[in-house]
Amino acid sequence: MAAKRARRNAVRFSAVEDVKMDGLLFSRSVLQKELGFRPDQIDYLFAFPGGKVFEVIFTTFALFEQCLKRFKERNDSAPLKVFSINALTQPQKRWVNVSMFNEYVQSADIITWLNQFCVVSHGERVRDADGVKTGYFKALVSLKRDRATEELRHIPSTIRLGGATGTVFYVGQPRRCRKCNLEGHLAKDCTAPFCTKCRNTEHEAVDCVAEKTCNLCGSTEHEFKNCPSSYAFKIKAARLEQPFTPHQSRGRSREDVEEEEEELIRLGLEEERLALQPGLSLSEAKVDLTVKQDTSGEGASVLAGKQAGAVDEAGNCMEHNEGASPGAPDQPIMAPTPD
Repeated sequence: MAAKRARRNAVRFSAVEDVKMDGLLFSRSVLQKELGFRPDQIDYLFAFPGGKVFEVIFTTFALFEQCLKRFKERNDSAPLKVFSINALTQPQKRWVNVSMFNEYVQSADIITWLNQFCVVSHGERVRDADGVKTGYFKALVSLKRDRATEELRHIPSTIRLGGATGTVFYVGQPRRCRKCNLEGHLAKDCTAPFCTKCRNTEHEAVDCVAEKTCNLCGSTEHEFKNCPSSYAFKIKAARLEQPFTPHQSRGRSREDVEEEEEELIRLGLEEERLALQPGLSLSEAKVDLTVKQDTSGEGASVLAGKQAGAVDEAGNCMEHNEGASPGAPDQPIMAPTPD
């Protein structure tokens, strides 16, 4: 039996009072006049027999969200107060693109930042056909809903990690000012004061007296460079816990440093597996990280080896995921990934 397909950008209006109207009257009096939609923004309008139930399919997800928001704001008006509204579309997973043209920004830090606003299922750096990193990062995410308003919580269009700044964009993203993160205008037309330190819209950064906050986790107890959730902090902590002392010569190449960091991640994963499964031997817990060239034209990516305890690009153990059902909920990726 084929799975039921999810509804696309669909809402249902149901009359709660003894009111009847045809589809054309509903479109002109409710959708166009009261909610402010144009006919070219509506893909389908289903008027069910009886004149009391209507289903509307909008052309984009953004218009679907606008309908829910406008109805909530204007449901005291005469045509709208006789209807109730139900969303037939659930938030779907979507690809979020992040552009950060800074070679020191780590994938794990981008994932940690995104997890404040959504649930990240998978993330990877974008490479060209030759396997060279482009400065773009893409992640498959599920947006969260605000518990109070039931509206989707959108990701800010600007990402800041320490002194590095980047841009976030995805399908269905509302058009917002990247300075104050409010809808209705762009940054070039923004006249409102905005503090880049505490993100307050009542004063500028030069007048800010608030404590400095970490732009990775939002804590006021430390800054980004000392954040326990950052990739750099986890690498430093892993070095302190290792039984051997890494080479300290200043002449090491970047490849040597990356190889050493990968070894630290591998050892940490092996220790974690042994702690979770005490019956395993050291050889059974061994992790093999390999680099495989993607022949599909999308570039190279870090993939797991075939040994027991293989891990994916984010450092997550894949042993228990082979039999997982396709509908199982995804968990946030928290483990650091060497770039």
